[in-house]
Amino acid sequence: MVVAPPFKPFEHPEQARFEKTRALFTYWRKLLAERGRPARTDLDPAEMKPFLPNVVTGHIEAAPFRGLYRLVGTKVAEYSRLDFSNRYLDELRGAPMSIGMHAIASFMLTACRSSVTAG
Repeated sequence: MVVAPPFKPFEHPEQARFEKTRALFTYWRKLLAERGRPARTDLDPAEMKPFLPNVVTGHIEAAPFRGLYRLVGTKVAEYSRLDFSNRYLDELRGAPMSIGMHAIASFMLTACRSSVTAG
């Protein structure tokens, strides 16, 4: 049985359930319009301050396929009971199952579509 990933690409702010998510998506779209695909250095923590506790940023390595969590917001770490900042997905073997399965789906979807995901 194939299970659909719990993440979907964002295309419109209205897809978000929460105002904070809509605002973050609007910020991301502004960066895309100004710079094309933004680099990590384009993200301004001062502008992102309201979102930082809920944000996870990462890096995808193609060969071999690996996902690195660069930043895990405090709310995400609190919810998942683990701060996995600066750790690779495959290093999180003892992590709660929800982190691993959702992360794999998110990294794969992001890599395949080159898009922002939320879930």
